[in-house]
Order: sequence, then C-alpha cells, then structure tokens
Amino acid sequence: MTVGLYQKQRRDRDLLPIYVRLSHAGQTGLVSLAISCKAKDWNARRQEVRAGHPEADALNTLLGERLALARRVATEALLSEGREVSMDDVKQAVVDAVHPAREETEEAPPIVPWMRAEVRRAFRDKGKLSTALAYGSVLANLDETLHREKLRPTQVTADRLTFALLSAHRDRLARPEDQGGAGHATNYVHKQITTIRALLARAVRASVPGAEAALRAAQLVEVKKARVERARLTLDQVHEYLGMELTGRAADVRDWFCFSFLAGGVRLGDVCRLRWTDIERVIVADGRGAPVSYRMRQQKTNAVMALPLVPEAAAIVERWEGRTLDVPEERRSVYVFGLIDEADEAEPARLRRAVDRRGALARKHLAAVAKKEGWPRIGFHSARHSIADHMRRDGRSIYDISKVLGHTKISTTETYLASFDPVSAGHALTGSLSRRQPKDDDDQAAAE
Repeated sequence: MTVGLYQKQRRDRDLLPIYVRLSHAGQTGLVSLAISCKAKDWNARRQEVRAGHPEADALNTLLGERLALARRVATEALLSEGREVSMDDVKQAVVDAVHPAREETEEAPPIVPWMRAEVRRAFRDKGKLSTALAYGSVLANLDETLHREKLRPTQVTADRLTFALLSAHRDRLARPEDQGGAGHATNYVHKQITTIRALLARAVRASVPGAEAALRAAQLVEVKKARVERARLTLDQVHEYLGMELTGRAADVRDWFCFSFLAGGVRLGDVCRLRWTDIERVIVADGRGAPVSYRMRQQKTNAVMALPLVPEAAAIVERWEGRTLDVPEERRSVYVFGLIDEADEAEPARLRRAVDRRGALARKHLAAVAKKEGWPRIGFHSARHSIADHMRRDGRSIYDISKVLGHTKISTTETYLASFDPVSAGHALTGSLSRRQPKDDDDQAAAE
C-alpha cells in the first residue's frame, strides 16, 4: 500500500488528489483519500505534504489518519475467513471506510440552504436579528467561494465542504483577487471560519449526512486571531466629557454615552429601550445608598439588570425628564431618551434599523469630540470597555465586573479585560510581594 498524487486528475488551482494504491494478488486499485495538494508541495519519497506548505501539519495529520484506517480495513478484509478475497473486495472495503457517507450523499440536503434555515430558526425567528445578519453575511461569502469553484450552493452537500475547499475559502477572504491582494483583517477571517464551524456543529447535532466530516475539515483549517486593543476612556475623561458645554445632538450623544458608562456599560440598544417604568426611585432615610436605580431586561442576553444609578447618571435622567414637562401626556414618549417608539420595539428588524441610525449619529459626534480632545477614536460601545477597564483598575473582581456588564459567561468579561497593561501588572506583583508577614514577635517588633 503506497500513497501518491494522481497526475491524470488535475483540479482547480493545480491541485492533485492524493490516492492510496492497493496491490493484491497481482492486481492494483486506486482509492481517493479526499485530500489534495499541488505537485510542488508533495514529497514523493516520504509520501507526505512538504513542510513548506502552510497547512502541512493539518494535511499530514489527516493523511495519516485516513491511511491508517485504510491499512486496518484492508488487513481485516484480507484476513476474513470463509471465502477468497479479491482485489475488488479489498478496494470496496477501503472505499466504504474512507468515505462512510458515500451512499448517503444522494439524499443529504444541500448544506448551505440548511444552514440558512437553521439561522432563521435559531436566531431570526427568536428576535436575534444582529446574530442572524452576521451569520447571513458569512453564508453569502461562502456562496461566493462556491461559485468561484464552479459549484452551486443550492446543490452542495456537507461532504463537499472538504479541507481543500474551506482552505480556499479562507485564502479568498484573506487575499481576494478583486481587492488586489489586500484582503480582509485577520480577525474578520477568523470570525468567518469559526462561524462556519458553529453552523456545522449544529448540523452534526441535527444528524445531517456528511456534516461530521465537514466539521473535522473545518477544524483543521488554520485561522489566526490578532489581539485588538479597544479604545477606552478614563473616569476623568468621562467626567470631563460630561461637563462640556454642548448643544443640540452633540449634547444628546454626550448624555447617552455618559449614561451608558455611569450605569454600568449599558449597550446602545438597551439605552434606546430604557423606559420610564424601568426607573425606580426610593427614599433613603439614612442618607446611604442610591435613591435612583434602574431595572430592565437586556435585549442581547435576555438577562435582567437591576443596578443603582450614581448621582451623575441620575442627574442625566432628571435632565431628560425635565424635557417632558411641557409635552402633552398623549405625546410623551415612554422611553427615557426618546430614541425609538413602541412600533420600533415591536418589530426586531425595525428596531435594529432604528438603533443603527442612532449608532451612526453617536459615532459621528464621538469621533469629533475625541479628535478635538486628543482622545483615542471611540464608539458608543467604548463605554462598556471603559467601565470594565475602570473597575479592573479599581481592584474589582472579574465576577463583579461580569455582573455589572450583564455577561452570561466569565470568558466574555475576560475578553474585555484582555489588554491588562504591564504597568498595572507590575504594581500588583511588587505590591503583593512587598507585604511580608512577620514570623514571630521579634520580627513584629523589628517591623514596627
């Protein structure tokens, strides 16, 4: 049993399929291992992909697994008792083992339409429009790659999503021909591939034929993720922004952003959805505690947030409440900041568009302020990163920060805090090591 390239079956991009050559009783047979590479990347002497290939480790691992499976199955077929084993018997046994879904693919559903239906069921129909749109964009890019490979997305089954095809998809995203080789950012490509993996994992759980092999292939596609430094403001900068004399929409954006920060990093969508009925006022007899708090259900995580408002945040609410005093009750908005109406909230797609418009407006004014003050370029979501970073620097535990931000997983909070600065780390280390406990009374006296 030997392995080699089948030179007569050249595929797109000069890829050649890797076959295993079986020999028995003076006869030979070829079985495809469903792996391809270029002739220049194949080491015929060692019967493996050359180390210079960017996916050499993954390809050789997959090659080794399938070759070992082929050897085991061929040996079992040759050792079977009760009848004479022909070359065709050995070949068929290897084919059935290496391509277990071969007979099922005719009835298997096209995988891309199945993924779209799953996105509608799992996200769009449940009101998670942002996630549905993001997944839809990923599938649109996959459609483009399939078209370039002369495949119809409406007919491609899961078993056709091979390692070679998914690697070509990754390469097209990183260095698309129509962009002159510029390509997308590393994290964009990473997100695209990991989303495909997530959808294939759903297909595996749904027992879609061929999905398990496609998922294994997708997991072998190497994608890198670059570290991103999120722009943040300090507490002093937020207070400086809050004290600026601004008018019109610039003042409105200032209030939205500062409220988001001071209320614990509230997302823009939740700022838009904050109702007057979510604001709770209590009488504090002993002068301690916060007389104003808010309680609402987050749109993204569906978690209920109930946090007190610091005086600065309460002052923003009171300022906006003062705007409604001269407005007739029938025309008064049920929302604190009046950014949407009830018709928007009733329809997820309409709500998304309304929030996006407010987000674009906020980015415009925040960019202008940041440029004028010499701050890093910030967006509305920077309020969440800023409050998380401030609480970390203030010594709060990651569990407290996670609760304030409304995260359902600690790992999400860790992502926010990933840029733990070395200066802070150094102070934490030296401060911890400098506090030694005296061992006995003499040491205690010496310390005093």
